[in-house]
Amino acid sequence: MLGTELYRRDSSVGPNARNRATLYEWRQMMTKSFRHLTTGLDEVDAWFRREVENAVREADDPNVQWHSQAEVKRQSQIKQAAWRDRSVSSEPP
Repeated sequence: MLGTELYRRDSSVGPNARNRATLYEWRQMMTKSFRHLTTGLDEVDAWFRREVENAVREADDPNVQWHSQAEVKRQSQIKQAAWRDRSVSSEPP
């Protein structure tokens, strides 16, 4: 059993102690990070659900004015041309 004397089950003693401490610190850090990332998800979920409900309500409203895809594209091209003209005119000579 060559080399078995290097392994001990006690994590505070031996060559693996440092690696185990590092792994423990990494796990603690990741747990804190995960908690930080998941904080506030209930509020985000509630906001998202409200937005979907409002969108469905608006889509079902018979008084809502719908625009065709062609009209939306035409308006978008007009806005893009205006933005392009402003950006070209604001560039120094």
